Amino acid sequence: MPTDRDLDIKQPPQSPRALGARAAAGLRLATLLIALPVLLGLTLEAGLRVGGALWAWFQRWGQPASSFPVYVVGESTAYGEPFAPKISFPMIVSLMLGGTVRGKPIRIINLSKPGSNTGEQYGRLFRELFLRPPREGVVLIYVGINEDWPEVQSRCWDRLASRSIVLSRLAALLEAPGRPVISLDYEQRLARLIALARSHGLPVVVSTLVGNVREFAPAVSWRLLLDRELARSLELARREERAGRWRAAARIYEGMRRGEDTDPGVLHRLAYCQFKLGRYGLAGKLYREAIDRGGTKRPLTGQNEAIRRLAAQRGVALSDAQALFSSAAPHGLPGYELFMDAHHPNLRGYLLLARGFADQAARLLGAAVVRPDLSQAQLEAESAFSQADQQAVYASRFIWFCGEAYERAGRDETLAMAARYLDLVERGAGHKSPAYRFLLALLERDAPMVVQQLADSGALYRDQDALAAVGRNVEWVTTLVHEAGLSGPLAAAAQRLVTYAGDLARIRHPSGAETGGGGFLAWLRPSRRGLDHWELRRFAASKLHADRGVELALSGHATQGRRELDEALEIYPDNAEAALSLCSMSLQEGLLESAVRSCDQALLGAEQAGKPYPADFIAQCRTARAEARARLERSRRGR
Repeated sequence: MPTDRDLDIKQPPQSPRALGARAAAGLRLATLLIALPVLLGLTLEAGLRVGGALWAWFQRWGQPASSFPVYVVGESTAYGEPFAPKISFPMIVSLMLGGTVRGKPIRIINLSKPGSNTGEQYGRLFRELFLRPPREGVVLIYVGINEDWPEVQSRCWDRLASRSIVLSRLAALLEAPGRPVISLDYEQRLARLIALARSHGLPVVVSTLVGNVREFAPAVSWRLLLDRELARSLELARREERAGRWRAAARIYEGMRRGEDTDPGVLHRLAYCQFKLGRYGLAGKLYREAIDRGGTKRPLTGQNEAIRRLAAQRGVALSDAQALFSSAAPHGLPGYELFMDAHHPNLRGYLLLARGFADQAARLLGAAVVRPDLSQAQLEAESAFSQADQQAVYASRFIWFCGEAYERAGRDETLAMAARYLDLVERGAGHKSPAYRFLLALLERDAPMVVQQLADSGALYRDQDALAAVGRNVEWVTTLVHEAGLSGPLAAAAQRLVTYAGDLARIRHPSGAETGGGGFLAWLRPSRRGLDHWELRRFAASKLHADRGVELALSGHATQGRRELDEALEIYPDNAEAALSLCSMSLQEGLLESAVRSCDQALLGAEQAGKPYPADFIAQCRTARAEARARLERSRRGR
């Protein structure tokens, strides 16, 4: 009988020829697996280029365009912050050119986006020109404030991707949000933008970048404040500054210099002292040195040198905004006379920026700048820029400086600017803003003031516009509440207010109210207070009609106002604010049965679980309903 050993039959050894055949087959398979994606990518690349050329030919064929497109590439300054959407430098350029070029009305195609960079802007311009190839037009470029610092070194993949449609789009998908699409340095990315525009036959105007050199100080680092000796010197120098002893303060700051390791905040303070002493050349050098250390929200010297170099090399028109702003500033060092914050111009600054672009665009296009001396008053009138718009600008800068103060170790100057803008907000409104004062008290770590604001919760919850603005920054405001050192009940009350502000912001801005809350997953994320994405959208649409209805009613157009409020409730029946407004209108007009129905609807919507209405608003609905019912009962008895 055979044993187990007998049944263990070994395979005969393979011959060298068989092994070679197997290796060759594996190599062929590996080559095929590598070659197929490469061939597919090359085919797709060629197809896109040929298809793009055919599409461009098809788009250009036929009747000439009825308007002259002006493409705008950039970030928040090109977008017009904080005066957008009514005012931006492209809109001012159009006014200065008389609204027409070559007998055609100007059409602004503003591709800029706040927080954008050259990598993202390349993708936006590529998509626009690929899908809608232009017959004519001009490209205005103002981009660079949001670039990485320090610059990322170019890689082989980046250089290859920058020349390929397929790979550049793949790189855009693989990069983390907020990063440049292609990690080339700033000059290379800007060169790609210019080349893209020129490849479509479009003339280009590129501008140098501007910033608040003199009066927006870089943050003093935490590292310096943790050094007892340096922190003590800094406090002594600031004390000398407050007393106006600029020479003594400058000596202390000079003693704090550590060569290449000198803190940018110290350099800026030293520059400020030298400016006050009339040493403007030295001050300018120190200011530039402080900014060029990076991370100061202002353009670097190297960036503007790259812009000038590219303009000369590529034969594109240069609008030297930096030179224009320097010529309009005291001793060539721009400050708040031209800026709203670190780098967003005020209206005077935007007029300067637009004038530079208009001059160069007119030269390229054979046009004329028909309104070179457009005034700020004319600009506001022709853009219908109202007092309410100005109030919104001040409020936005208040929030901007609050956010800047939150990120800093030393907050004195940014908090002072926040307080300055808050004063302008309140002066224009004619009353205090409890919600903004609450935020400022949190930043100042003024616990007694926080407690004082929380004591009048009704006023806080009624300050809806300000709360919505605060709620768009709910993450860091929540951190401030945790750091405020409040007792348990007060901390809970403060957190409820911040949570409500966040919900209110999401209702008013359903596209993403919280910082960092966007992206695809935001569609799947439920609201903390029970309003899902689609309900938020309906509520937002309803609120637009309700706000318009109230405005119409207050301006004497009651019938149209009522129609808008009815439309608001048709879209979203639980809009308690719209229902309460209808109740008030009906009471004023003596339509008591209608008032009762509207008040019932308001209270029903306000009291539902998951709706972001505070207790004092619900009480207001109850009071209105009780008044409407009492008046209706008296009316019936009187019959």
